[in-house]
Amino acid sequence: MKFKLIPAIFLILFTLILNFFYLSLNARNSFASASDSKIPAVLKHSKLSVRSSIRPHAKSKKGYVKIFKGVSSPMAIAVGGNGDIFIAGDKGRGEIAEFDAEGNRIKTFRRGIYKPWDIAIDKAGDILIANDGIYKNKNGIKSKGFITELNPSGKIIFKTSDGVNYPYAVAISKNGEIAAANYGNGFDGSISIYSEKGRLLHKFGHGIQNPYSIVFSKSGLIYAANFNEGSIVCLSSSGKVLWSAQKKVSYPYAVALGMNGNLWVLNDGYGGSLSKFSPEGKLLKHINGPVSYPYGEAIDEKGDIFIANYNSSSVSEFSSRGKFLGYASKINRPIGIIIDKKGNIWAADGNGNLTKIENVAAGGEYFQFDKKGFPYGR
Repeated sequence: MKFKLIPAIFLILFTLILNFFYLSLNARNSFASASDSKIPAVLKHSKLSVRSSIRPHAKSKKGYVKIFKGVSSPMAIAVGGNGDIFIAGDKGRGEIAEFDAEGNRIKTFRRGIYKPWDIAIDKAGDILIANDGIYKNKNGIKSKGFITELNPSGKIIFKTSDGVNYPYAVAISKNGEIAAANYGNGFDGSISIYSEKGRLLHKFGHGIQNPYSIVFSKSGLIYAANFNEGSIVCLSSSGKVLWSAQKKVSYPYAVALGMNGNLWVLNDGYGGSLSKFSPEGKLLKHINGPVSYPYGEAIDEKGDIFIANYNSSSVSEFSSRGKFLGYASKINRPIGIIIDKKGNIWAADGNGNLTKIENVAAGGEYFQFDKKGFPYGR
């Protein structure tokens, strides 16, 4: 009897082992499939096609996008008139990395840079920096930050604490004047206007509470985003409030000029949204998604808007009318995005990388290269 049971026991064990391997294989395949086709939750309702990853043994590098090492803890990204790209980072004493139009690092600036919150490049290629933080000057007097300008070689042109109160953004007007958005302590913000040489011309706080973003119009008007208050303010160059808008504005993180002078506002509140205003402050459109805690926006010559979604690690594209066109994924928490004069799209991500993006609406991919030049998906 015992001898008759042994073959039966072996048969049962063999069947169980086969079932175990079969289930494990299916589970692995299901997980890989779900991982490859994963779409950020905020973007799942899109009916547009999204490419997954590249073939594991692609033979050609054509169309692949290289990721270039940028700086640690990136804070801002900007592009110069010659196509060079700059990323400001905040680690140690701070640094700015400059790249050519192909993404190759040219040099790194460290002198005079500490906690760079924002950067802008003027027509001469000089670098304007909003340095956040508390400092002591040579007389022991505390300062709440600086506006610093470097020439293309990294030499300090000027460094001023006059009119500065925790600056979060810097912008340059058509005639070369410099504006600093002083966030302050949350409700005592202001805007400071400087000459090209760094001399304080105006400082005004009326209508301004905690500006997080600032931009000049072509005619010299100033648009500022009050983050905590939740409003967009339009001011003259002398500080007169021309209009203020709060409808559909919630923790506005960035403001940019689109076609016909319209404003596109990134709202960080409630997970993220996009608002379009006329130059006169009339709400034209409000889009609740797909935007996920946006940290930057850029607008191309056609008026299309590209948004860096920090939370969903993606870049969304909208038409000039606000229609969602598609998105590109697989970028680690982008903090900023710019478009160079050739129309190339570049982002700075949470890993400190400078990333070039291709064909966002079609689901553009991001790739790295190993030591032998072989591309692999992130």
